[in-house]
Amino acid sequence: MKLIQKNREPNYLQVHRGLAGTDYESFKRDVGLGNISPATGLRKSLLDEQGYICAYCMRRIPHSHSENGVKSDKMKVEHFIPQTNAQSIEQKLDITYTNMFACCMGNHGQREPFETCDTRKGERLLTITPLNNAHIRTLVYGADGSIYSTNAIFETEINQILNLNEDNLKRQREAIHSLIEKRVRTEFARPHLTREEKNS
Repeated sequence: MKLIQKNREPNYLQVHRGLAGTDYESFKRDVGLGNISPATGLRKSLLDEQGYICAYCMRRIPHSHSENGVKSDKMKVEHFIPQTNAQSIEQKLDITYTNMFACCMGNHGQREPFETCDTRKGERLLTITPLNNAHIRTLVYGADGSIYSTNAIFETEINQILNLNEDNLKRQREAIHSLIEKRVRTEFARPHLTREEKNS
């Protein structure tokens, strides 16, 4: 899971939220007045903010297409507090920037055991959040690619709601761990010069 520091909310989102009877679905239909639609601009803001990395599994979100020269991507706009939640409806959290993350497609369209991230989460609530560094610091990555939390509630959410220990995700993390481990061993196997040897 990635620690996310939110940037300033885009102005067009604030404007849309201030209109009567608006929600995220009406925001997505807004064609806007500029070169790109507000929905495309929002996706780009979220991706730029997160470095094109999924908020939950940290997989790279690849480019897929462009709108008037601005690249959009195969991704989901995750609402941390789901759009159908009563609090979200009352406070218009469905069109509030701090409630939104960029997520990968999470194996959308595959069987449930393979779904991850927002696709697996659906309308369920999470306690663990990418916005809280204390939450992120509870996470531990194993050499086999597993991800754990020292917090029992977070551990349950990682496995049952986000499915971050899905087999393919574990294999990808294990491969990265092995690569880093190999590079570290190679680096430490090289002879290192002392300060005196460097200066001679």
